[in-house]
Amino acid sequence: MTGKYLPRITLVVALVSPGSALALDQPHPGFEIGLRTGHALAAGRQGVPTTGTNNHMDEFVTGQLPFWLDVGYRPTSKVYLGGFLQYGLGLVNDAQEFCRVQASGVGELPHPPNCSARDVRLGIEGRYHFNLGSFSPWLGYGLGYEWWSFKVDYNLGVGTDPDFQDTWLGFEFANFQVGADFQVLRRLILAPFISFSLDQFRNFKRTLDSPAMTVKYDVADKSIHEWLFLGLRIAFTP
Repeated sequence: MTGKYLPRITLVVALVSPGSALALDQPHPGFEIGLRTGHALAAGRQGVPTTGTNNHMDEFVTGQLPFWLDVGYRPTSKVYLGGFLQYGLGLVNDAQEFCRVQASGVGELPHPPNCSARDVRLGIEGRYHFNLGSFSPWLGYGLGYEWWSFKVDYNLGVGTDPDFQDTWLGFEFANFQVGADFQVLRRLILAPFISFSLDQFRNFKRTLDSPAMTVKYDVADKSIHEWLFLGLRIAFTP
């Protein structure tokens, strides 16, 4: 496994190392756009709807693969203000009971259910950059709103599959970020980063396919859950 990923790791290290980076140009005031990806780990609990249990997030997903868009403006070379939109593909925990072959009234299901998850986050953020010559470390903070969904498709093929999708909605009231910009091309920045968010679901919705219906609850016993993001950001600076 090490040999398989070694060329990629070597490339990333070479790109972000100070020796390979250009002397960092001070960004001018203007609009900036960035794209991020990496891996996010889940922790904490979902909270308890009117009927239900307070499950751990990692009972459903071990993490997610995020695709994160930043769009903002630099009023100065050191300050960035903007918004973000992230779509994450959930990494389903195969040990989840909904996602295994389960017994029914006629015995074992012919196929295991197909489970999928996604996470959407939308919010605002700011960063402060410490320009240090060939690279620029930065600190950031954001807040916003989150939609997290978990879908189960039983694939029974009988026209009355008990498929359902659970959607949890709530606020992301803290998103702490730390990273460092390295200039690999003029106006092109590569930045490894870490982000840690604190979120709380407030509403819950279950959508059933058969019979077609939607039920909604408030989360009565609210809990905190967290996402730890590790990844890279590519940005086009002013």
